[in-house]
Formats: sequence, C-alpha cells, structure tokens
Amino acid sequence: MSRQLLCMISIEGKTSEQIYKELKQGLTHFEATKLGLKLCEKCGEYCGISVKDGQGVEVDCICNGIFCRKCGVTKIHRPISNHFNEEEEKIVHTPYFLSICGKCRKPCK
Repeated sequence: MSRQLLCMISIEGKTSEQIYKELKQGLTHFEATKLGLKLCEKCGEYCGISVKDGQGVEVDCICNGIFCRKCGVTKIHRPISNHFNEEEEKIVHTPYFLSICGKCRKPCK
C-alpha cells in the first residue's frame, strides 16, 4: 500500500468499517486516475479520456446522462457510452438497449 494512501486517512476514533471504506475510496481513486480520469466536481463521478493500448476511450459522468424514460426525473448514463464503475474499478459500456434507472430500478425501454 502506498504511503500517500495511508496519509489520506486518519485512524484515530474510527471503526474498522470506516477505515476500510476510506481505503477502498482511495484505491478506487488511484485506479481511476491511473486510467487518466478526473473526478467531476458536480456529480462526483469520474470522467475524461482514458488512453489504453494507444486508443482513447471517452468516459462520461452522469452529468452527460439523459433522464429516465420511465419516470422522467432521474438521470441515467447515456446509452452507447462508457462510464467508470467504482465497485468494479473499471470502465464499463452502457449498451443502447439497457439503461437502468436508479429510482425505478427497472429497465427503461
């Protein structure tokens, strides 16, 4: 584990769960920045252009998303785009036929 990552957290007075969460966030941030992505100040998701094997991949945050076709309120990732999945710590593609609304939790058609 890097010295920078350890300096990012303060252990005193925190539960092991809180420390784990901070370490996980730090590792996720490290993976995203290693891919060339930056944290969006508006929504808190990673975005930018990642260059891997000589090819650029555009990564959008939820700010560039569209509103759910079912409820019309919640923003979802734009179909046929890429976004950084923090749980999997990798760039994933949103296909045109499947966009999950965070509020409805049902596929939008």
